[in-house]
Amino acid sequence: MNDLVKCNCKYCEGGIEFDPSQLEPGENRLIICPHCECETPIRSVPPVLEPVISEAEKERYKLVCFMNVIHSEMYERARNHFFGTGARQSMFETYKWIYAMRKMTEKTGVELKLNDADEKELDSIGSMAVDTLTNTQIKEAHEEAGKEIVAIFAKERPQGETEVEANIRKPIPTEVKREVWRRDEGRCTKCGSRERLEFDHIIPVIKGGSNTVRNIELLCESCNREKSAKI
Repeated sequence: MNDLVKCNCKYCEGGIEFDPSQLEPGENRLIICPHCECETPIRSVPPVLEPVISEAEKERYKLVCFMNVIHSEMYERARNHFFGTGARQSMFETYKWIYAMRKMTEKTGVELKLNDADEKELDSIGSMAVDTLTNTQIKEAHEEAGKEIVAIFAKERPQGETEVEANIRKPIPTEVKREVWRRDEGRCTKCGSRERLEFDHIIPVIKGGSNTVRNIELLCESCNREKSAKI
């Protein structure tokens, strides 16, 4: 026996019981109200369909949740080192953590979740920090940031990571960097600058890009940030 559903009459608000199996999903039908004997419309309720979530979407959700936590921790470390709150004041550490945040965003495709005020502050302290560093210190900060990223993924990622996630953890091999530097003649491939150069994935790792010479190019920090904003 099918379960009856109760619907209120349009005119007297009395309860009308009907069998929903007799109606097609979304169908309207007029029924005589047993209380006021007026015809009142009833409508079947469409079946609720559970959303189908693919394995790739589940993995992406896990990665986004993971990255939100990591971004938050890096942001706090950068601020603490800049203002000297809870950590020694260090422009090197400030820049290193801000650079690591940007590289993590570039590698994973997961954007930083900051409000406009925090984003503005991050850009401001990042600019002030980098202005105090020499080119050698900036290069060292980039290397240290790369090590931090590798350590984070090696330690924090759960078991059963995908191939893409495994590639994110892998640093660019030294021999690949050397060949890319030789090919690009130590210049940004976009503007030709020799300052604050970075090794950038042409196809992001999160989209299947690899750590090969063909997929790596030299970009200055400014051109790399501009590219990341468009991805």
